[in-house]
Amino acid sequence: MQPVTRILRQRFKKRTKTSKTQNSTVGLSCATLISILSITIGITFTWFYASITRNLPSIEKISSLLEPPDGLYLHPTIFYDRSGTHPIYTLENPAISEREYFHLEQDTGIPEYIPNAFVAASDPFFWTHPGFNYLPNRISQKSITQRLCDELLLWREPASWQLEIRERILALQLTSQKGRQKILEWYLNSAYFGHLAYGLDSAAKIYFDKEPQDLSLAEVAMLAAISEAPALNPQDTPKAANERQQIVLDEMVKYGFINEKEAQRAKNERLTFKQSAEPEQKIAPAFIGYVLNQITPIIPIEKIEHGGFQIITTLDFDLQIQALCTQQIFMSRMREDASEPDELFGQPCKTGRLIQTFSISQTKLPNELNTNLIIYDQHKGEILALVGQTDKSANPSMLSTHEAGSMITPFIYLTAFTRGFNPASMIWDIQPSSSDPNNTIPNPDGLYHGPIRLRIALANDYLNPAERILQQIGEDNVIITAHQLGLNSIQEPLLPDGKFSDLLHLVQAFGIFANQGIAIGQESSSPQDNMPPQPISLFKIIDNYGSIWFEQDQPTAQPIISQQLSYLITNILADEPARWQSMGHPNLLEIGRPTAVKTGFSQ
Repeated sequence: MQPVTRILRQRFKKRTKTSKTQNSTVGLSCATLISILSITIGITFTWFYASITRNLPSIEKISSLLEPPDGLYLHPTIFYDRSGTHPIYTLENPAISEREYFHLEQDTGIPEYIPNAFVAASDPFFWTHPGFNYLPNRISQKSITQRLCDELLLWREPASWQLEIRERILALQLTSQKGRQKILEWYLNSAYFGHLAYGLDSAAKIYFDKEPQDLSLAEVAMLAAISEAPALNPQDTPKAANERQQIVLDEMVKYGFINEKEAQRAKNERLTFKQSAEPEQKIAPAFIGYVLNQITPIIPIEKIEHGGFQIITTLDFDLQIQALCTQQIFMSRMREDASEPDELFGQPCKTGRLIQTFSISQTKLPNELNTNLIIYDQHKGEILALVGQTDKSANPSMLSTHEAGSMITPFIYLTAFTRGFNPASMIWDIQPSSSDPNNTIPNPDGLYHGPIRLRIALANDYLNPAERILQQIGEDNVIITAHQLGLNSIQEPLLPDGKFSDLLHLVQAFGIFANQGIAIGQESSSPQDNMPPQPISLFKIIDNYGSIWFEQDQPTAQPIISQQLSYLITNILADEPARWQSMGHPNLLEIGRPTAVKTGFSQ
């Protein structure tokens, strides 16, 4: 019989062995689980980082945008005519003859308060943070480095949390690879200061007519304030600009860049600003305004203004010059002014001999007389020439809004044709009775012509019968017809002064008549507007490196009304004998070839 101690020892050894086996199994399982989790986390992180950094722009692109000699943004955006040979507009401030790069090297004699003012105003911890702020962009202000990445490298990407991470990755790369001084130099050369001033060099010349290194502390603080809110500049809002300048000076004191005495001296300095440069005479300011509206859905306007693009438009250079000549000569003869131009922009005014001399009572002319002129190719949907209003008190880059007046009558009769009327239908042009107070619109000649055909009423622009037709068919139906042809701003009452947005949309609507009921152009950028294809003003956008950003596709063709209805309206408006009743024979509208013409007036 074995001793008790031996039996106990054997049992203990057995239990120890079992425990070790169990512990080994648990340890192995834990180690396996940790390994799997580590691998999974590693793979997930690798996948996440790869997806976040996919197609991440190279930070080297910034130097190709900003630095000489071939920096894209050192050259302004230029608009050309349809041939690509005649520049018609340069998008830059006339006070800047040439964009120059501002170097921030320490040995160039640049005052320390220049970089310090911008750091204090834009990113006080610029010299210490890793290149970005840790808090989300919606909570904290972006660092200078983040702004560079966002505005120069990531501007095409929509706002999202992925964008914020990509922005911070690029900011970290910039800080580690390029250094803070180079980043600040790039920022000073890309910041926007209002009035088409990009970069410190341009801003110093526009506002103070100085080189950057010659600016005083007070002037630099002003520019630093403008860079944070370009709309609050001394040319547009002098009081607000001055208040913001003083805030920048206080920030410089707060962060130790200057002392109180220096700040107070700068606050007391009276700044002398350069007078705004007189804008140069432009060939087609209203046309350029329309082109910019068409570009905005393609490229942000800020990028176009920054520079480096060549924009080929649909404008015919020769036609535009002659359109300007026609406008100015016509206005001169209207006002009996002998100063008619013989040439414009170095080109002879050939249209002068084609404009007939006429006389008009000067007392009947309004004090502010505006003219708009458009040459439009309805078969291609292209604007060939466009002259905006000439009133100096108004914006010359905009087409003025007019009362449609009697120009609305073709759409009234078009609607009537869809409801059984025809050009031979008899309508009444008689003086309204006292029991008919709604029909009080007189004819332009002040006469009533009794029973007349619809053709005669439209060709001679008689409003009294048009009003009678309008009452029969309903204003709502005419407005629907007008909207189908692109006149979305037509409002009641339609006669005598129904409104439309501008001459361009009215020209397009009449172009649909001339093109057998088909609208040609580019699709509207807002399909929900339910507009027909819009007039084309843009062929191509390329940058100075030759990259194509936009190229006009084949125009869109959309039937709006039937060919038969288009023919009826066009045939009436081209009927010369029908016009004799009001205009006589011969008259100014008879030019020896078939011409559809709509005269008009508003009260």
